[in-house]
Formats: sequence, C-alpha cells, structure tokens
Amino acid sequence: MPSMIDHIVIVDRDLGVLVEQARSVGFTVTPGGEHAGGMTHNALIAFQDGSYIELIAFIEPEKRSTHRWWSRLWKGGGLTDFALLCDDLAAEVAAINDRGLVVPEPEGNGRLRPDGERLEWQSSFPQPVVGETGMPFVIEDRTPRSLRVPHADDETTHANGVTGIAGITLVVEDSDSSALALGAITGNPVESVDTSAAGVLAAKRSAVGSQPGHWIVIAQPDVARVDDLNEGGLPAKYLEKYGHGPFSAVLTTGASPGSLAPTSGAEIDANLLAGSRLRIA
Repeated sequence: MPSMIDHIVIVDRDLGVLVEQARSVGFTVTPGGEHAGGMTHNALIAFQDGSYIELIAFIEPEKRSTHRWWSRLWKGGGLTDFALLCDDLAAEVAAINDRGLVVPEPEGNGRLRPDGERLEWQSSFPQPVVGETGMPFVIEDRTPRSLRVPHADDETTHANGVTGIAGITLVVEDSDSSALALGAITGNPVESVDTSAAGVLAAKRSAVGSQPGHWIVIAQPDVARVDDLNEGGLPAKYLEKYGHGPFSAVLTTGASPGSLAPTSGAEIDANLLAGSRLRIA
C-alpha cells in the first residue's frame, strides 16, 4: 500500500506570484525546475515529515494544452491534485486493480533541477483529467527521492512552524462510491466520521500507510446549499465549479496527524495561493 501523502499540487498562472505569496505567509520555498516536455515549472515547500507542496505554473499559460492540470488552471487554479508515495508502483497498480479499481499502467516523467540534476519518476493516474473522481495519483521515484524532495534543515524549516501535511479533504458527489475507490487506492478501511463541517452531508476517512499518519477525508456536500453566501455553501460551490477534487488540506506544526480533523487549525488567507484552502494546526 502507499506509505504516505507524497505531495499536494497548487496550480496558478504565475510561479513567481505563488512563490512570493507562499513566503509572505511564512513558508520556505525551494526552486524546483522545469518538467520534461517543457510545459511546466515548479517550486517546492518541503516539510520535515518528508511531504511537500508543489507550486506549479505553465510556462505558456495562454497556450492550449492536453496536460491534465491545464483545464483546472482555466477554472481558476488553486489546490488541484495530490500524490501518494510507494516504492514499487508496478506492484501497487496490480494490488489496486485486485482491490477492484482499474488504474492505468505507470508512465514515466522527470524534471531538470536548476543545478542540472535530472530527476526521474513514474506515476499512475486514476483520473486522466482532474475533476473526474478526485482520487490521488501514485508515484514511485526512479532516481533517489532525496534528489526530488528538498530535505536540508534550512529547506524544511518554516517561519510559520509547519512540519508536515496532516491530511486532505476531497469533495465528491457520492461518498459511498468514492469510498470504494479510495479504499482500493490506500488499501486501508474507509470509515464514516463526524459531519459537523459546514455544508457537508456525509464524510468518510481513510488512513494512508500502515502506521498512524496522513489521512484522506471524502466529503459529500449539500448541493442544495450551492447558492449560500456563507461557509456552508463552499463545498457545493467547489463541486459545481471544479468537479471532484481536493477541497482543503490541513498542515501540522507538530501535532500527530491522527489527532487533527479537516476543520482543525486556522485557515491561511484564501485570497492567496490561487484560492487554496490550507489550514495550519
């Protein structure tokens, strides 16, 4: 089974703006580089728990693209996708298929770092285009992960105190059917949890990995509240605009991820980072 949340993805038109805004709220940002194919470039916010936030932008945002994140860019960008880490993707794909969810065979990708180091990895994407199911993709490094993910103390220490990702909340149309897909990917039980979050009818949660740690919550919004102007309308508005996907993420400053919930902590200004809903707990 996947061992952890590898990273979350924030997409916007201008990488420089994302970097500046991230630094303004206390994150240390490390230059990433240009991806294979030359369509996108990125910068990374790396954490002590080994996970990271990828800030990514299209080098030519006006140029139409078949990239799986391009359509989301034109809907407004923001928190767009996320990945789970494994050490044998071919075996993981077979296991996910055996658990009842058909996912594609691994495909390779890479990135050239500013220092000239070439990185390679492979991924399997359960949803060809973001918004279809909201399910995470699974990634395996072909070159050492330490080359892909910053890990030095000065790269993983942040003025805002964040030490890692606790969990991700996905907005989905039907929590029951999405629970089946999520359980097939994580290999862990998906159990009903408290639905006290505003605008949510039902919620289920799955751990990521065999040890207590990262979690994923799937939340089914009350679509009747789509026109509400308060917080209760936000999940339904997300579903209407973006489809299924990552609605929010909780970042920890040291608390065990298992002790935190989707509403834990204080939210970063949602006018920043292309509207990404990030909470620091």
